[in-house]
Amino acid sequence: MRLTFDAVGLENYPQAASLTGQRIPGERTGVYLSQMGSPGANASLFQVACVLINLIAACGIVFTNKLVFSYCKFQFTVALTCIHTVATLLVAKCLRKVGLISPKPLPRRSVVALASAFAGYIVLCNASLSINTVGFYQLLKIAGAPTMMMMDAINVHRFPNSRLASCVILTCVGIGLATVSDTQVTTNAPGVIVGIASVIVTSQYGIWIGSMSKSHDVTSMQLLDQYLPYAAGLMSLCVAMSELAKHVFASVGHSTPRILEYEFNVTNLSLIAISALMGVLVTFTTFAVIGFTSPLTYAVVGHIKTIVIFCGGVFFFHDSVTPTKAVGIMLAMIGVVAYTCADFSMRSSAKKLMQI
Repeated sequence: MRLTFDAVGLENYPQAASLTGQRIPGERTGVYLSQMGSPGANASLFQVACVLINLIAACGIVFTNKLVFSYCKFQFTVALTCIHTVATLLVAKCLRKVGLISPKPLPRRSVVALASAFAGYIVLCNASLSINTVGFYQLLKIAGAPTMMMMDAINVHRFPNSRLASCVILTCVGIGLATVSDTQVTTNAPGVIVGIASVIVTSQYGIWIGSMSKSHDVTSMQLLDQYLPYAAGLMSLCVAMSELAKHVFASVGHSTPRILEYEFNVTNLSLIAISALMGVLVTFTTFAVIGFTSPLTYAVVGHIKTIVIFCGGVFFFHDSVTPTKAVGIMLAMIGVVAYTCADFSMRSSAKKLMQI
């Protein structure tokens, strides 16, 4: 079996994932897994391994980051994001070196804009996880699909059909029920504001990924290869400027935590390193799962991740669950699953019509 990251369009995949697992609809993926010869036991084992590693990493990065923020008291979200980005950049460069990624130069202005959006969305997502509960953070992740659809309707006047719209409405009703019954909304206004901002910026980033993939005829992996260096540089600059600002504030009597004063003991360093490893695994196993399995498998894995993260928030981080909140989460999940099924059904029908 031979693994390559080539430019291939897999338009039948409605959702592709970015560095933190956020789902991006309608983009061309950047992974193509080809087998030399007929499928065998090794290919099946590799497929299962990719799915399991992706599932563990996508859930693990949420739980590990939450531990880094809460247990390790590492409140430097930009710095943690920068560590993740640099780690992913190094792995991408290695893959490029051995020929698994085919670079494709893009206009610098487009790449810088995308890098800025990427930095904004990933920092806001980490900040949301830092100050919100795991359950509320994941609930906001579910809100990404309706938000993206609304932005599409406003920006390009593209409206969903009645079947998809009903699924989105059910999802929104579920999110609304789960939200209004959550004390997070009434007791943590900054967390709600940051969470909403993360949904909006993430949705805009997803739309830009899709449009740039089509307009520049590149894959998501090629886009990742191009904007990661700029994103890493931008976040490194932000970390440096933040530390400088804190130093200035400290000189006039307004002391705030600084990363240079943080206690990097073995436990803290280990959790940060595991967090970075999870981030790298999420990125590249996502591309592998998209390229090596069926659309249905990828969608099911995505729904399992959501359920595991919700349950993990309750069992590991003691998130409160009222009956109303539980019903809301169930309705939101039913809406998301129904949307996936409806989308697959319409794409399959359209594909059959094109073959006639």
